[in-house]
Amino acid sequence: MHNKAPFNNKDNTPYLESHHVVKISDNGPDVVYNAVALCPNCHKKMHVLEEKKDIDKLTKIILKYLLEDEEKSLLIEYKKLFKTK
Repeated sequence: MHNKAPFNNKDNTPYLESHHVVKISDNGPDVVYNAVALCPNCHKKMHVLEEKKDIDKLTKIILKYLLEDEEKSLLIEYKKLFKTK
């Protein structure tokens, strides 16, 4: 994670896939602060293995961006959603 896209689309833009950190099937919201862009291999790995360390890493990335953007109202929602302190 944190690498460039593995290849480009036909229009020469980087190909990445959107991944919901808290799955929609687990009542995760379909919103920006619950989504990250992953390469196809990492995206499949997240769904197949569902390793806690990977989920925690993505959760920390989202928290970092919310803090940088000073999204205080979203931080409250985020903490409830991801059950963070």
